[in-house]
Amino acid sequence: MKVNDNVTIMVTLDDPKVYRGDYGTVIEIDGDIITVETNQESIHKVVVELRSDQVSDKLYTLRELLQMDLNLPDESFGGHASDLYVLRTPEVLAWLYKNYKYYKNVTWFTSNVSGQSWYGKQALDIPFANMDYYTRKSLSEKVKERL
Repeated sequence: MKVNDNVTIMVTLDDPKVYRGDYGTVIEIDGDIITVETNQESIHKVVVELRSDQVSDKLYTLRELLQMDLNLPDESFGGHASDLYVLRTPEVLAWLYKNYKYYKNVTWFTSNVSGQSWYGKQALDIPFANMDYYTRKSLSEKVKERL
């Protein structure tokens, strides 16, 4: 890890503006202390000092963080366009409340698609968190540019 690298904050801090999963840019390294400027929001940036084991040079998606922390199987996730769906459990709700700064935007629904494994179950709808959608979209745009 070096200055100007993009990193993921891997801990929840006391600062209410910094959440686990926030992205940031390394602005200074002093031994085991790494100073990171968060860049999740353009309105304000927050500078935090973290130990090297509290940041990762891999940028994680919300789905990956949920899977790592709660050991959720792939079957717990779905989505439509840019929205990420996660089966609603008390553990997922608590995790989002603690670690996801946009938890107030999360809604829920009961699946009514018969014949599906989610039929009759409650799911959380997390807007704009389905990173697969953005990857597919950017790939299809690149293909169109080549034509």
